[in-house]
Amino acid sequence: MKKIIGIALIVMITLVAITGCPKDVSLTDPIVGTWEDEYLLGKTKLVFNNDDTTVEIITLIDADVVTRNGTWTSNDTTITRTWSGTSSDTLTYLLTNHNKEMSLTSSVTGVSGTFIKQ
Repeated sequence: MKKIIGIALIVMITLVAITGCPKDVSLTDPIVGTWEDEYLLGKTKLVFNNDDTTVEIITLIDADVVTRNGTWTSNDTTITRTWSGTSSDTLTYLLTNHNKEMSLTSSVTGVSGTFIKQ
């Protein structure tokens, strides 16, 4: 009888531990989130939302100088952003450091930067 009670107690504790733990499993694209690249006189903030919308904010000396809104799509190596339905750009990306850093390179200009997930 003590053995059955012991097994039942272990099963109950295991079930409480499993169902009581917060889930850290995300089914969203690892690109989704807010990313920042800081440099000498400013920073660039990129926001990629689950609903496929995106925002880019470029700040120089504490003043927002460029804010663009649009949509985005991605595959295994590139992100394509379309700005207000008129223009678009393609960026090659590489996620590192457990998806907390993203290196982006413009396919047009070749300019690259490393963005940190906020």
